[in-house]
Amino acid sequence: MRLWLHLIVALSIAIFFAKTYTITTNRQTELGLLKEYIDHGLSITVPVTLEFGDIGFAFPDLVKATQIQVDSHLKEIGHERYEVVLLDNLYVDPLRNSSISVVDHNSTSIDYAVEMVHASENFVIIDSKRFKAFNFYSSAAIHENDIPYFVAQCIIYHLLKTDLSLFQRPNATFYLPQLHVNLISIFLNGDDYMDIPTENYRKEVLEDFLNEVSNYCSVEVQCHTLNTTENSITEDIRQFESKETLNLLYSHSSNQYRLSNLMPNYDISYFNFKEPVITRQDLWPFLYHARNAIASYLEMPTFPRDNIRIKVWAMKKHNTIKFLSETLTILQQMDHNNTGNMSSKNHQREVEEIVGSIASANHNRTQPNWDHLFKRSWSVLQSAQNISAECTDD
Repeated sequence: MRLWLHLIVALSIAIFFAKTYTITTNRQTELGLLKEYIDHGLSITVPVTLEFGDIGFAFPDLVKATQIQVDSHLKEIGHERYEVVLLDNLYVDPLRNSSISVVDHNSTSIDYAVEMVHASENFVIIDSKRFKAFNFYSSAAIHENDIPYFVAQCIIYHLLKTDLSLFQRPNATFYLPQLHVNLISIFLNGDDYMDIPTENYRKEVLEDFLNEVSNYCSVEVQCHTLNTTENSITEDIRQFESKETLNLLYSHSSNQYRLSNLMPNYDISYFNFKEPVITRQDLWPFLYHARNAIASYLEMPTFPRDNIRIKVWAMKKHNTIKFLSETLTILQQMDHNNTGNMSSKNHQREVEEIVGSIASANHNRTQPNWDHLFKRSWSVLQSAQNISAECTDD
């Protein structure tokens, strides 16, 4: 199997460079060719199923016409490496001669889908949990033959918007396997202490979000109360500061003037309360702020707003490619310095196997197991970084 993956990579690189220029041994090193292929030639295949959410209509050429529109849009916006493969699940006709696969929805794989629903107007909704967009289309769109255009717009600018926006980033998205978050309530100079039930309410606001994010980064959230004074607050807050830690501070609005002067470089949230007991409504704005702050810290895309799964899956794809490229940059430097030759070759083989898995999936017009490839590419990058550091120390 490993030999087969290496052969796929070698053939893919040869085809890619045959289209651009003639390969000579003096032009680039083997590592350079592989990196060039990853950065500019390796395709990303994304199957997207088209299906009806109601009775539907018989659109015999819809998939074919939409595929043309999708390909045209991708070329227009400069994403020709990104290949969207439309799968026909609109209806099944055994007499129709088609090479398009029908999706097995009992599969445990992650499948993108567009569900088409006849409505009075044209609009799109992204599902909050699944990899699905709902494309509502009107009778006018049918009569004007605009359905392929609208579906293509739905796919490129809604369902896959997160993927495409990430691949425009030049570097990997900031990644930490683990993140510790402190929610710190501050009381100043003998303020009447109040029991702030952050722990209870944070579960309501953050639990689903953190469960989804845990597929990308393990986030631990702890709640703290800091009773301090104006003279010691700067020193007291340092106990929470450490690497891979995000501190989110909040206090009663009566402290805003003093804290803004004492800690001008800190982003502090403030809340009001009218009842003797702090309620859910008092804390929710801060907890939603905490959710957004965690997402921002992890450099998660802003779209779609509520579907964390789509964001995480897109980040895994994006970072897998970037991790591979960064690994090869390290290997090139090691090769240039003539250090870690055996380790460099082993890491190169690892990279080739990952690239081979992606290229093999592209050949079969499917998507690979990005979850596995993401973890593996991160492990290879870390290993290369460690060995490079050891060689530098020597």
